[in-house]
Amino acid sequence: MQIIADVTGYPVFAIEQDVEAAMGAALLAALGAELISRETAEGGWVTLVESALPDVERQRVYAERFAV
Repeated sequence: MQIIADVTGYPVFAIEQDVEAAMGAALLAALGAELISRETAEGGWVTLVESALPDVERQRVYAERFAV
């Protein structure tokens, strides 16, 4: 995640839960079984947390290397 933040210059967010695929599958199943509304499904069931912040020095080094 850190390299993505450094190269793009943007913070990287990941979901707080460690079960990304299972959460997505459960959400789609609940929607398909009409247990939840479309609006609830669009909101998701996850909490985003900051995973990596760009490092200015590494970002400068990557920019120099990409210029080559």
